[in-house]
Amino acid sequence: KKHLEHGATFPEKLINRLISIYTKEGDLVLDPFIGTGTTLEACRNTKRNGIGIELNERFMQHAKEVAGQKTLLEEIYLKAVHDDCRNVLHHVKPETVQLMVTSPPYSNFIRKSVEDRENVHKKSLIKLVNKSTVNPYSDKKEDFGNLDYQEFLNELKELMKKLLIITKKGGYNVWIIKDYRDTKKNIPYIPFHSDLAKIGEEVGFR
Repeated sequence: KKHLEHGATFPEKLINRLISIYTKEGDLVLDPFIGTGTTLEACRNTKRNGIGIELNERFMQHAKEVAGQKTLLEEIYLKAVHDDCRNVLHHVKPETVQLMVTSPPYSNFIRKSVEDRENVHKKSLIKLVNKSTVNPYSDKKEDFGNLDYQEFLNELKELMKKLLIITKKGGYNVWIIKDYRDTKKNIPYIPFHSDLAKIGEEVGFR
């Protein structure tokens, strides 16, 4: 149900593996775009502490359910916070996070995709055979998923500055993303992965 609700959840096995690579049992993992709580599920699976932040109410009920489930070890701490990730410093202490792992909203890519499917793909295999659907996360102006690309990068950079503060020395940031095309503006390829790496380096990550 939660996968249908969100539409862009990442595989739990992927997060399990990333957490196992970059952390040890008892370390703190943060996901500032927790969505329906997959990262918290992976923290429980791998005996890590986890904090997730989510702006949208319809995803929070799933994330809170995950955080509220009993763990095998009482000392494992899981928490889902209903807030804007821009306020991460209100919820996480400096130099406490070993791993930040997330898949951020991709600028206004989803909204463009919705428009494209309504106007271009009305009778395409994508819609008729695959029955593929996409939905914007919210209509909130503060939602990263409603920002134009450059504003989106600017906001991510400000978030990165805060993530640097709360990340331990020797800790990691892992971003699960993809590049995309903007053919309407005659841009055949937008290298989101390298744009993200660049702003990370600019704020002090290596």
